[in-house]
Amino acid sequence: MQVSGYIGELWAILERTLQFKSVMRRAGFEEGLSLLKSGEADAMLQPVVVTGNNIGDYDFTRPVASSWYELYVRAPEGQASAQSHFTVWGPNVWMATLATTALLTVAVRLMCKCGAFEEDGGTRRRQRVTLSLCFLSVLGSLGSEGFQLRPSSVSGRVLMVTTLLFGLLLYNSYSAVLVASLAVTNPTLPFNDLDDVAKKGTHALCVRNLSYAYMRLKESEAAKEVAPQWREVVARKPCGNAVTKRDLEAVLCRWGVAVLETPSNMAVTKESACHMKQIRGHYFAVPVSLEFRANLPYTHLINFYINRLQTSGILQYLRSKWVVRTSLVSEEEAVPHTTVTLRHVELVLSLYAASIAYSVAVLMLEIAWNKRTQAARTHTLH
Repeated sequence: MQVSGYIGELWAILERTLQFKSVMRRAGFEEGLSLLKSGEADAMLQPVVVTGNNIGDYDFTRPVASSWYELYVRAPEGQASAQSHFTVWGPNVWMATLATTALLTVAVRLMCKCGAFEEDGGTRRRQRVTLSLCFLSVLGSLGSEGFQLRPSSVSGRVLMVTTLLFGLLLYNSYSAVLVASLAVTNPTLPFNDLDDVAKKGTHALCVRNLSYAYMRLKESEAAKEVAPQWREVVARKPCGNAVTKRDLEAVLCRWGVAVLETPSNMAVTKESACHMKQIRGHYFAVPVSLEFRANLPYTHLINFYINRLQTSGILQYLRSKWVVRTSLVSEEEAVPHTTVTLRHVELVLSLYAASIAYSVAVLMLEIAWNKRTQAARTHTLH
């Protein structure tokens, strides 16, 4: 029997360097501890964390690697809903759109009173154009249905072009983002970090009860159960009796289950029928060592050569070759979010505001010019 991977290659280097042979035997974690305690075995080739509970019963090597735990959950199914048509835009964008629409409606109404728009027949229609008709004209431009009123001045034409341009860009941007969000769904994860699991209480937390993470969930190392804030989610079925990796594999694809496990173990157990998603964050990072029986006479010699392997860079090479590397960014953040925010349309809204201000300025100049012309005519008649 041979051991592969990072620990297997490290142990093979120690065998060649110190010129000894090992008789391998397959055993579970608890059985391995019993063999070490009874003296039937000298070493257990599984990285373990040195704690106050085991430091007096066994010998340990120098730290040979670092281990941490990550939180995994079955990936929620991304499906479009009736709310998708409203959630593609952020609240600020909706408010800005409604405010701009109201502003354009009021601007059209004021210009109608000033005679900037005329009826289809060509006669002035200052009194009959209501605010609701102005709103329908703006609304028609938003739906790419055109502008109902006919301008009779430059300021009216500028406002009409501004309204139509606003509707064109708004309609196309909304359609593009909506189609993109329906095609590439971005499902929401049930929680953000490990603390959320206990706070929300919607998921059972599966963690091996002989693991270092389980010990960190206790109030103290000597405690038999986890702390009260974790007890309800850890003891909940089907996670109540999770001891080995096989126990985790049995519940991995169930809904309502969160798994707290090391990346190296999940690299094996994630080969399942369901898709797992990692919640962002590393938990309980700690150095790990190899475990020997107590008072093994070769412990100091092995530690000496492990130190030489560390200083020479060989351990770093073995880590880069074998250790599973996981990204610090979760899958959720690796996918760009499709929701439009106010920042995406700031420039467009600025152009709209400038166009409205320009049309109002032109209208004021037209009113002033008409008044001056009428005054000159009246003075000429007199």
